[in-house]
Amino acid sequence: MSVEGWATEWRVETRRETVAELHAPDVPDAPTPTIWLMDPIDTALVLGSRQRDLVISPDELAARGLSLVHRRSGGGAVLIDASTRWVDVLVPAAGPAWGGDLTEAFRVVGKHWQRAFSSHGIETRVWNDRPTSGDFSEAVCFAGMGWGELALVDSPGVATSAPRGLGAAALSGTTKVLGLSQRRTRWGTRLQCLIVNRDHTQDVAAILGRPEARTPQRAQPGSPHALSMHSSEAASTVELFAADTLAALVEAFVRQLSTD
Repeated sequence: MSVEGWATEWRVETRRETVAELHAPDVPDAPTPTIWLMDPIDTALVLGSRQRDLVISPDELAARGLSLVHRRSGGGAVLIDASTRWVDVLVPAAGPAWGGDLTEAFRVVGKHWQRAFSSHGIETRVWNDRPTSGDFSEAVCFAGMGWGELALVDSPGVATSAPRGLGAAALSGTTKVLGLSQRRTRWGTRLQCLIVNRDHTQDVAAILGRPEARTPQRAQPGSPHALSMHSSEAASTVELFAADTLAALVEAFVRQLSTD
């Protein structure tokens, strides 16, 4: 049985290693539909496949207790620590989900994450427009939006009544909470998903030496999906959700893939 081209028989594996070790495996030669629940034992700044030429200060990384990791999938830099949850979805090329449109897999997995958030009373919007442009948003993953990614949605009266599981930090603006990247080979695709409980945009930008760190980023004017990306000096110290919400969201996402 499948929905939207996704198999519903999933193998679920928990992988506990360093961030570098978790990124090392490529798509298996003959993958079965698999969900990898990543449980990193360290913290790291992770650069996208096109960022290998970036020069990062070892002193800056050491001061923050971070290792430096390069992933095979594209997109901008992310910070992985205890305030993030990382899930990879492996889909075989022989399956019905495989196709020539690279954006479709992003959109489908984004919809499943949106349903997971919704099941906990958290309203999000799936980004279906072209990715936000600009050097800064391309350098820092959570400074922009791409296909299938999610941002919290402001609602009337939200300042006086937060959705279940949502912390006060999310009440002032629309914040990206899901970043996606994809690695494709002849054997299949590895979709990498990162949900966050803190906005690390400032931290990542500072490590990369980006002066734009203090400048809020906005989607292209006139876009039907235009969302304001707020950037606060204190954002990385404030939790968006209750402490146990991220783990519950991951469980809900797995259920969505397995039962839809």
